[in-house]
Amino acid sequence: MSLVAERPLTTARDEEILATFARRIDPADPGAQNNLGVLYHRRGMFDEAIASFSRALALDERMRVARRNLEIAYGESGLLQRRVAELNRRVSDSPDDIGLLVESGIAEKAAGHLDHAEAKFRRALAHDSESSVLHFFLAEIFYNRGLGEEALRFLRRSIDLNPVNPDAHYLAGFILGDLGRVEEAKEANRRAVTLNPALTRAEANLSLESGRTADRTLGTPASESAAQSSRTGSPHLTLALALRLKGYHQEALRECRAALDAGENPSAALEAIGGIHLLIGQPHQALEAYERCVNLGDTHARVWNQRGIALYMLGRSNDAEESFRRCLGENPKYGPANNNLGALLWDAGEAKEATNRFRRAVRDDQGLMSARLNLALALFGQGHLQLSLDAYRSVLKEHPESPAAWNGIGQVCLAFGQFAEARDACVRAIQTDPRLAAAHRNLGLAFTGLGDAEASAECAEQSALLDPQSRPQTMTLEMDSAESSALAADAGITQSAVPDYTLASDYLSKGLNDRALAEIRRAMARGADEKEGMVLLGKCFAARGEYEVAEKEFVAVLGAMPGDDVAALELAGVYRAMGRPADALRRVVGLLRANVYHFAALVVLGESLLDLKRSRDAGRAFARVLKFNPNHAVARKYSGLAAVEGR
Repeated sequence: MSLVAERPLTTARDEEILATFARRIDPADPGAQNNLGVLYHRRGMFDEAIASFSRALALDERMRVARRNLEIAYGESGLLQRRVAELNRRVSDSPDDIGLLVESGIAEKAAGHLDHAEAKFRRALAHDSESSVLHFFLAEIFYNRGLGEEALRFLRRSIDLNPVNPDAHYLAGFILGDLGRVEEAKEANRRAVTLNPALTRAEANLSLESGRTADRTLGTPASESAAQSSRTGSPHLTLALALRLKGYHQEALRECRAALDAGENPSAALEAIGGIHLLIGQPHQALEAYERCVNLGDTHARVWNQRGIALYMLGRSNDAEESFRRCLGENPKYGPANNNLGALLWDAGEAKEATNRFRRAVRDDQGLMSARLNLALALFGQGHLQLSLDAYRSVLKEHPESPAAWNGIGQVCLAFGQFAEARDACVRAIQTDPRLAAAHRNLGLAFTGLGDAEASAECAEQSALLDPQSRPQTMTLEMDSAESSALAADAGITQSAVPDYTLASDYLSKGLNDRALAEIRRAMARGADEKEGMVLLGKCFAARGEYEVAEKEFVAVLGAMPGDDVAALELAGVYRAMGRPADALRRVVGLLRANVYHFAALVVLGESLLDLKRSRDAGRAFARVLKFNPNHAVARKYSGLAAVEGR
């Protein structure tokens, strides 16, 4: 019996309820549009269902469940052939419309016209050769024809273009399994489950496929059940991981405790509790959790390392050292423990042994930034200035905005007597982290060397405000990050990749604003950081000249986080573009009250003052920027303009 025959008749009341729901959901959320389509489909409203699934795909063309739902809706509604013909007519009128070509290809595939679908996807690919999605669609077609090697060729290109698409890795697993390459298939499936972003979503995406016999497409019941079991085996811990990744520490603690009460993996829950307490600076509670882990017999390396950090924070150095060494007994190449043991030894005055520990940590884990920074600081502390400088520069190659590395370079330049270079490096550190007291202190020393007593005194005052005790720079401890396996590896919980805005930012930097907008919405729908997404949306709308929409995005961010200086600065720029320099001025003055070294705010302050014909005041703002950063190109340009207008 078909779903159509089982479906109840739709009443006017049903339609009114669905219409109300449609108005309330987020129009930019592909998951919500997909779910609305399922509700329409269940009430027999096929046109509306197809439209909703199509909107979901327009927002996120990689959304497998919406694509499959669209195919099912076409097939069961009796509208498929009509829809295919309609799309063919529209493609004839707009042969270069990629969106139409893709939708037409999906409809042709649903109708079983694989040759026609392939032709449509290839035409779209000719317009966008870097589309991972189109390569994926073609791989699906070849897989459905039983041509595994050809499918794998397109799929590998799709993965090269977008390595974090879990669907591509799923399909690769099926193809490799069919080809008898079992170990490669297992690895592909493991990557797919690891990358599946559903852990960070608050709601599931509904599917019309439940109860169906699977075809040879991506979402077979075996693969879905495997992924589902990994997601639902420890639901409280899974949610705790998602909350921790979002920075909701108290909520994550609540879910960890609920996991203990529900009988989920107790070792994983206790370890998660300990990690969160460390993050929020509660070593007593963290130590209690780790001791319970040890009592349960869970003595793997990570627990000993985290336990050592808690003991270190409590001032129990001997116990901390023992815990770090127990960790290294479990795993001699565990980089964080070597780094942390090095920090402890450095505090104890054992400089050479500490330096050797940092070197071992870097050797075993090149990506461990804490160990690389600690090694650079240790080399500096022992008078190896050039080696220290080289070590800091190596950090900047991978992390060009690292405030600790820039401050370290400033400190080395001071020792070399290179005061101008020290000033420039410390300014870079302060721009990235205005609260880094050591950078303010070193900047003051650089100004002393340059003979500017007034600027030196100002920096010393700022440093004292941030750190009244004027403590020397210390070594950095390393605990496993929230994205690590702290809640996963030993608990059997699937680790989730956190979606980010890398591709969107790249598009935005290249002026491809429409593509950037689509990517921002996709990342937000997958659970990427909402605040960052709203800021990027505001930037995107501002770049498109839609200043009122941009203003709403930035105001919304500031409503939730009043101290967000990125949103405040962007909003000031929008106000200038809208011809509201007085509003821009108010925004940047607020920023400068919180951080007198906010050079970007000083530039916007000067620009706003120029807009208001206050040229002399603008000149003073630009002069302050140039005092701390003589090479600031924008300040130099506007400083000359202010001088001319002020005459």
